[in-house]
Amino acid sequence: MTTVSFDCESISLTGETFCVGAVTDAGQTFFAILRDSLYTPVPWVVENVMPAIRARIDLETGRGLNASPLASGDVISRINRTAALQREAVYRDDYRSLCLAFFDWVRSLGAVTLVADWGYPVEARYWSDCLRFAAEREPGSEFGAPCPVHEVATALLVRGREVTAPKVPSLSVGGSEHDPVYDAAVSLARWQHAGGTPSPA
Repeated sequence: MTTVSFDCESISLTGETFCVGAVTDAGQTFFAILRDSLYTPVPWVVENVMPAIRARIDLETGRGLNASPLASGDVISRINRTAALQREAVYRDDYRSLCLAFFDWVRSLGAVTLVADWGYPVEARYWSDCLRFAAEREPGSEFGAPCPVHEVATALLVRGREVTAPKVPSLSVGGSEHDPVYDAAVSLARWQHAGGTPSPA
């Protein structure tokens, strides 16, 4: 079973997610962003989150935001380039599409264990919306069994581990704090530290 660690960026704990990053324990990555969110006026997000997200776009495109040929109303969804997933999906620029892009990627991985660092409320609400939109789009498309978001911090607490350690990603994905791909990789390392799932051989 594949472990998928994901992280969402949102305007607030109660606001909609505008950017998602994920990694698997096999080294696959996912990144998607509502491009209009790059121009948010929220000061804390502008100062603390956007520099990391712009750097991630540079890593994903190899060109930087200004050189991207995509229109400003598109969602960029970069799928890890493995032999099994040689594709890039572009969805319309809305929250529903941001959810469906992630759902489609997760479903393509087969059986998964889904984890997030502090999953409630942001990641838990986002994944719930992913399932809801997928069911609306394709009745019967939902997972065959419950697919909860397991909280890394809770797993660490149960194991008597420090909830703040480790802070080093288990995968070399580049990036920095508030880059959701980087943060997801850190969460994966913490999940493995808690004994949640072993690293693949």
